[in-house]
Amino acid sequence: MRKIISCLPLSIGLMFLLNPLLAQAEILTNKEIPSLNSLSQPTSLNYSDRVNDTLGFKSYQYKNRRFAAYQFLGKQGQLVRISILAGLASERDPNKMVMGSPLVNPVLILLGPDGNVLAQKPDATDTAGGVIRLSLPQSGRYLILVTSGDYNTGGRYSLNLEQLKQDALNPMLIK
Repeated sequence: MRKIISCLPLSIGLMFLLNPLLAQAEILTNKEIPSLNSLSQPTSLNYSDRVNDTLGFKSYQYKNRRFAAYQFLGKQGQLVRISILAGLASERDPNKMVMGSPLVNPVLILLGPDGNVLAQKPDATDTAGGVIRLSLPQSGRYLILVTSGDYNTGGRYSLNLEQLKQDALNPMLIK
């Protein structure tokens, strides 16, 4: 009995390392994200736009990952919320791209006008969506990238861009 108890913390730790549904999401590095110049004609978004789209075989591919690109104009200090809703990895096999199925482990990446990554969400796997909320650091063209935390995966998703305002009584961001 004593041996089993002493091995228990090790087995729980291994379970978290080996189970992709319990692990932290891998943050994409700059080398894994396409540059602004390589993405031709991103779809333009306006504030309050909701886009229902599919990451699929015709989507831009970079380093074994599929990407969809959207752009919007922002002003320094402007508060924005970008959200994505898709599907859970536990709902389907991430190695198969089935028409009409949700995008598993969706990832949102926001690039600033200078091409630097400003935010990336979500930060956990087996998440059906993610939200980026921030005050824009400068005026210019911003790029939103949609991809999956899994290589070579696609599917349906819903993307939303909103302008927020700050309530004088509450420092939290509100619609």
